[in-house]
Amino acid sequence: MRNECSIVKDLLPLYAENMLSEDTAGFVKEHLSGCADCCEDLEVLKTAEPQAMPAGEEISLKNSLKKIKSRVQIFTAMIIIFGAVLGVGLINNSSIFYNIVIMPIIGALGYVIMRWRALYNIPIILVLSSALEMFFGFLNGESISFAEYFGMLIYFVPCAFLGIVIAALYAFAFRKEDKK
Repeated sequence: MRNECSIVKDLLPLYAENMLSEDTAGFVKEHLSGCADCCEDLEVLKTAEPQAMPAGEEISLKNSLKKIKSRVQIFTAMIIIFGAVLGVGLINNSSIFYNIVIMPIIGALGYVIMRWRALYNIPIILVLSSALEMFFGFLNGESISFAEYFGMLIYFVPCAFLGIVIAALYAFAFRKEDKK
């Protein structure tokens, strides 16, 4: 009997709101006919007024979504900067061909965050990270010519543009798909 009471007490809020199936409601009604404790709990539920949330604690879905979106954008921006530095760092060794994968991803992530502003922001990030690479190489005693520097940019920027265009095409394709 005790186990049955705990089950019915779990179902009472739904029973009070008429949200149970016919079979379950019949089970609860049958139990209530023989159990005074559960009947008291049902009366308390029916007479209790819904309690409002304190004014300062209201949760706004819109604000929560904005916070999540801003955190995702910050995280994606960090990935873009890390990827740009990684890609530029790979230029001086045999792993340069990984950039054909890294730079389009950087471009695609840039489009996700900045939309079409990525067309001018991503090259700026690449120029700055290439300048940092050249500067740190200079501090380590490496000699990097400006021809190599611009050669890197001629390689990086089109790869990043490719990622931006691919991401924009995907966005366009899925936007058209949603309207149908």
